[in-house]
Amino acid sequence: MTDSDSPAEPAKDPSGESAPPKALPRPRRTGPRRASLPAGSPARVSAAPSLLVLDAGGLVAVAPDVGAPAPEAEMAPPPETVPKAAPTPEVDTQSTPPPEPDTDTDTDTDTEAAPTPAVDTQSAPPPEPDTEAAPLTRRARRLAGDAGPAADVVPPSRKVPVAPVARPAPARARQPNRAWAWLRGLLFLILISVIVVGAGTVVTGHDTAAGPSVTEVNRGAAWARTSVLLAQARAAHDAQKDPAVKALLGQGADALKLQLAALDGPLPADGAAPPAAAAAAAGVTATSFAKELAGSANTLLADALTAGGAMGRTFAAAGTNRLLLASALDRQLGSPAPESAYLPAAVQPVPDDTAACKAVRQPQPGNSGDAAITAAAQAEQKAVYAYQVAGSRLPEPGFSQALGLGSLHQNNLDLLNAALAQHCLPVVAPAPGFVLAPGYTTAPAAALAKLEGGLVLVYGDLAAFSPASAGSQSADFPAPDIRAMAVAGMVQSASRQQEWGGPLDALPGIAAGPSNGGPTVPASVPAAP
Repeated sequence: MTDSDSPAEPAKDPSGESAPPKALPRPRRTGPRRASLPAGSPARVSAAPSLLVLDAGGLVAVAPDVGAPAPEAEMAPPPETVPKAAPTPEVDTQSTPPPEPDTDTDTDTDTEAAPTPAVDTQSAPPPEPDTEAAPLTRRARRLAGDAGPAADVVPPSRKVPVAPVARPAPARARQPNRAWAWLRGLLFLILISVIVVGAGTVVTGHDTAAGPSVTEVNRGAAWARTSVLLAQARAAHDAQKDPAVKALLGQGADALKLQLAALDGPLPADGAAPPAAAAAAAGVTATSFAKELAGSANTLLADALTAGGAMGRTFAAAGTNRLLLASALDRQLGSPAPESAYLPAAVQPVPDDTAACKAVRQPQPGNSGDAAITAAAQAEQKAVYAYQVAGSRLPEPGFSQALGLGSLHQNNLDLLNAALAQHCLPVVAPAPGFVLAPGYTTAPAAALAKLEGGLVLVYGDLAAFSPASAGSQSADFPAPDIRAMAVAGMVQSASRQQEWGGPLDALPGIAAGPSNGGPTVPASVPAAP
């Protein structure tokens, strides 16, 4: 039996030459097609684990995104559907005829394509974030080996849209509201004005709804009586024939005019008087006028003890002038002296020093009761020394008079030191001497008159800064009565000023020139020991 020619050997013609080989048909693949990359960017090498899922046509159905983060950080959602595999193209078997066998064989060429194995088209479940990729199957490794040299198939990266970061809009510049700025400035000015006015207002402690205070009532009554006295002084001055009495009446009219202004009342025009005052002045004489003047003086001195604030000094100043003026008129007219609790001056008993202060405090700075009483004690200490020096230069009876008045000043110094001790303030220490003006040895009477005039001012300050006497619940000095000491000191010092030849002021204790309102300090200083 002759073997049939092998399909691999070419046939020979009878001449012995090899015949050109006939076109052999392309053998059909009995297995699935090899997977190929889709058209697009070239494959890139990636170190990330990959999982290849093939469809029925041998294409990659799902590939992990290389550019996406690891499954632990962010897991891409699995595709809802897997695209269907493209149909397998059939090989055209008609273009090349099958070779004819030289001999009959019982073997038939299988021209039918092997049935394509069914591939599950459902998408593979998404990989778990915390598990490693499944190993490739033997079929996948074989297809990867047929594709060429080993290279990681990296699918084209997919761009993940990133939402743009919203930038905050620039804050709109606030436009200043001019109206509100003006209003705020106006309110600020009003607040400052209220604070300033409130700081400068003297609170009397009385309810305005309850009516005027006792001080205001006394002030109004004093003003009305002063206007009547002014009309009587002018009427008596016009009817008087004695020149000395006429001069005292004129002096009284001028003083009453200033006191009317000090009592916060309008100044009457020269020669004019209120209708009621003009009617009361009809038929007045010098004697009756002196009696009315002394009565009003005692009323003002009593009101000075209970008046609040600076009005106590005003009442005391006007009362002192009227009392001393009434006394001068009575002496000139030959009438008995007016009755008063302040004249003549007498030595007062000094209270026992029963104050039990644990510590001595310093006087309050500025205008206060502490500073006023300390200044009064220092002035009395200087007066004691001045009377000792000036009295030795005076002949009799001036020498004896100086010694007696010096004892009164020493008594006042003891009273003031007792008040300082009770108020836990340092007492005035004894001084060996003071530096005095040359007039105390050359003109002792005039020097002592000037000294007493200075003491009137010191006691006037004490009357202004000391609390009210009767019924006062806010008295800084409970005992002795500082206001009573101040009023008595004003009357006595003004009286001694007249005795030494000094003038009688219209308002003793109130400086005629500009004053800062502070306590009067002695002009002389203690001499060095």
